[in-house]
Amino acid sequence: MKKKLATTLAIWAFHGLSVKALATEMIWNGSIDADGTRTFSSIHEAETNQEINLGAHVKFDDKVSLDLGITSNNGSVPNGGGQVDERWSDIRFNGVSLNIQFTENVTAHAGDLVYTEGAFRYFEYHSTGLFAAAFPDSHLRGASLSWNELNVAAGISDISSHITNSYLSYTLHIKSAAIKPYSYLQISDSYDTLHFVGGFAFDGHWNKNSLTGNMSYHQEKWSDPTFTFLFEPHLEREALSMDVTAFYAHLPKRAATIAVPDHWFTYIEPQMQLHPWFRLGVSSEIHQYTNAAGTLFRSLLMAHVTPHEQVELRVFGGPSKLQAERYWLIGGELQAQF
Repeated sequence: MKKKLATTLAIWAFHGLSVKALATEMIWNGSIDADGTRTFSSIHEAETNQEINLGAHVKFDDKVSLDLGITSNNGSVPNGGGQVDERWSDIRFNGVSLNIQFTENVTAHAGDLVYTEGAFRYFEYHSTGLFAAAFPDSHLRGASLSWNELNVAAGISDISSHITNSYLSYTLHIKSAAIKPYSYLQISDSYDTLHFVGGFAFDGHWNKNSLTGNMSYHQEKWSDPTFTFLFEPHLEREALSMDVTAFYAHLPKRAATIAVPDHWFTYIEPQMQLHPWFRLGVSSEIHQYTNAAGTLFRSLLMAHVTPHEQVELRVFGGPSKLQAERYWLIGGELQAQF
């Protein structure tokens, strides 16, 4: 009788735990960005680069949830830094954060947080882990509070345990546009490291046309004021569309560090929709780099294959000229979000 009662209690306990576990909802999400490129000139070079992120959103109830992620990357996505024999990269833990929603308008986050401003649409600089007109992905382990459109965060930087990162932003919505003033401060305990970025981002949509922009101010402890400007319109009319990027950095003699290798550059790509899944474009771009590399001229034939709104395969190829060297670049890139 005692065995039967113990077995019954064990079955009911297991059933209760199972129901509780099933009540916890887990949603997987992620992104894939992988490419391969080859140049043809006096020296042939081939590269493979990838950035793969996998995350899980664990929902305990309507108020409490948990986000965690892992990442695998190699090289610079796309086009630069990787090597063919280094394609197999390690998988690394990418942080965990606890989310608590106190009210409909107030949410707190604690754990590993990431902030970036000035993301590019331009295909070669779209990885925010490396490039941004304001600042690229900046990680901190700390806490943040969101109240309506106001976001405040502070914590320990992943660069050093003696450096603190803080972030502040507010998003103002005006009809179909959004303007977001923001500030980012990185400072060390001894105040010998100081990096401040402030500015505002703009995002406007009118039917299928849109304009994103960013204007930012950069200041380091020993630098002079440095400014960056980014404008990226997207225009559509029936089967025709056009992507444009215009970036300029005002760099004084003692310039602050910016996450773009260009002093200025322009990019324009008119496109034609030939099939619901297929667009064909021709791009032209000019880059004036901040280092001794000089000026890059490039024109690429771009084929965009989009079998789903969250999946795009881009194949490109064309001539380039950097200083006196002429070469051909061909490659392809796969982007997907899920």
